[in-house]
Amino acid sequence: MHVNGDMHRDIKPGNLLLFEHDREIVKFTDFGYGLKADTSGSLTNSVFGTIGYADPKAIQGGVYFPEADIYAVGRTMTALFTGSPQPSLFASLPGPTEFRSLVTRMMSPIIENRPNPGEIYQTLDRLLAAAAQPVLPLPTISSGILAKLGVAAIAAFLLWNSNDWDENVGRYRNTKGQFTSDWL
Repeated sequence: MHVNGDMHRDIKPGNLLLFEHDREIVKFTDFGYGLKADTSGSLTNSVFGTIGYADPKAIQGGVYFPEADIYAVGRTMTALFTGSPQPSLFASLPGPTEFRSLVTRMMSPIIENRPNPGEIYQTLDRLLAAAAQPVLPLPTISSGILAKLGVAAIAAFLLWNSNDWDENVGRYRNTKGQFTSDWL
């Protein structure tokens, strides 16, 4: 869209559709607020969008610009991964640091710090390709071996924490040399 000079101006989770074909494809819908670069109609460049997803810089300045769509995509991704478009200390984005950093940069209050669509695509393409690489399988452990390991761990713990009988005083001492309780 941006390569052609077009802007969506209302990107939010409700305006995305997920299609499953050979692979999953996300498509933008509801171009009711969209702005075409070559329009000669009555559309303006005034700010539109949904509260919570619209770029505060665009709202403040009263003019919409392509980076405002980038901001809205960042808010949308945050909402899809955490349940809220507002970044939170209690619900952080999952995934590798590079992914979380990319989404944070998309919502940067400094417009020049926001990644361009090409950078977003390349970063996500690289991260998804890395995620598709096979991970070394974890070794499988039979329940019999797991039970034996558990028994061995308990035995080691009991031996390490066992009380010793002190012949001089006729009482048990723990591993620190302290007397154990009389009621044990």
